[in-house]
Parts: sequence; C-alpha cells; structure tokens
Amino acid sequence: MMGLPGGGAPVLHEDWAAWCRERRKRYPIVLPEYWQTTGNVNPYCFVERLFDRLGEDEVIVTGDGTACVTVFQAGRVRQRTRMFHNSGSAPMGYDLPAALGAAVARGGKKRVVCVAGDGSIMMNLQELQTISGMRLPVKTFVLNNAGYHSIRQTQKNFFPDKVVGCGADSGVTFPDWERVAAAFGMPFQRSASHWDLDAAIQATLEADGPAFCEVVLDLNQPFAPKLSSRKLPGGAMVTASLEDMAPFLSRDELAENMLFSPNQP
Repeated sequence: MMGLPGGGAPVLHEDWAAWCRERRKRYPIVLPEYWQTTGNVNPYCFVERLFDRLGEDEVIVTGDGTACVTVFQAGRVRQRTRMFHNSGSAPMGYDLPAALGAAVARGGKKRVVCVAGDGSIMMNLQELQTISGMRLPVKTFVLNNAGYHSIRQTQKNFFPDKVVGCGADSGVTFPDWERVAAAFGMPFQRSASHWDLDAAIQATLEADGPAFCEVVLDLNQPFAPKLSSRKLPGGAMVTASLEDMAPFLSRDELAENMLFSPNQP
C-alpha cells in the first residue's frame, strides 16, 4: 500500500500499477507522427526499433542527454535485461568506460549495447581502442545530434538568439564517425533516415566483435514529456510543477489524470 500527498487514502499496489498502465496506454511515448518525418531519424523511433531487436539477458549502457532521456522513456526492458546509466550526476563520457566494464564483467563474450551522444563519446574516445584491442562485443550507437542537443534545447527555450557552444554553428565541431570507426578497426553502419534504420541496427547488433553505428538525428524533436517553463508576457520564467510536463495538457485533462489535487503540496 502507498499513501498520497496531502494525507489521501492509501492505494493498493495493484491499483497503482493498473493506473500507471492506463496512463501509458493513453499517452504513448513514441507517437505515430514521429515516424512521418522525411528528414533524419527521430530519436524515439530509433530507441523503439533498437529495443525491438534486443532479447532477454541484454546489457544496455547509456550516455547522457538524448542517449539517456529517450532510452529511459521509450526503451522496453525485458526479463533479466540490465540498463546502466549515471543520469543523476550526468557526466559526459560515462558511456564507453561503463560499456567496457560491463563487457569485461560478462566475460568478454556476451553483447553489450552502448548508446552514446556525439558530445559524450568524445570525452573518452580512447576506450574505443581498448574495446577494439580486447575484441569486446560492444555495439556502440552514436547519436549524431550535431553537438550538445540537451544544452541546445535549454538555450533555445530561454535565450533563442544566444545559442553558444552547442555545435558547428556555435563553435563546436565533431569528426567523421566513419573514419573514427575505421581508425579503431570497427565495422561501421550509418542511418540517416527511417528507411535505413532497421538495416543499420540489425547489422550492428549481429556483427562479430565490436561494432560502430552512427545514427543521424532529427534536431526538431524535443524531449517529450519534459519538465519545462512558461515565459510570461513580462518575460519572467515560471517553472511548472513536476506532474505538469510539456507538451502541456489542458488544465481539465491534467486534473482528470491526478490522484490528488494539483493545488496540494
């Protein structure tokens, strides 16, 4: 049993789980319109397709930003699957060393899936040589979102005309990932659209030993749902309460989904 904020009546675990399943059904993470883009890959679609191809007893390691948020939201973890992350501290560069450690812990024989951002992987790029030299079956998926996209989203929300240090258009550049993979002796795949996404994922997962895949992302896709702020007419920013996430529901629909009054602490 669990209590509610404000001293509400306790809720049985099975009732709470049923309520959560209904919310998941009513508000799916991967929306049909996400698949309609004619540009680059929607990150939520990538995560859905990746996890469709993973079985039980998998190990997934995520980086930060898009690599962490979208995997948390859209990834479907099966029985005996483990997912490692360092979301709370959010240090870039966690992904490759953690995947390397997980692969060694699995005896160097079982597959480890590493999902890294292009900014994060640059912090510990040298570990690609350790993975390659030890022939560890780490399948590295680099999400190419042209830089630090979570920072870019925050800057655009607060200072849309002052984006700094996020990508090539603001002073931060990145290497050719195909050449990076070749330098470390890894087979390379690239997906830049939904048309070639499945083939790139499958080839990477089935490769012998380490493998490297670049996924070129659609920069128009924000994190959703996401805690966000509203800009008032006078320019002041007001952060919504934790349960009131963007894209915002109508006030009536939000109240309908609450187990207690939003006005309570």
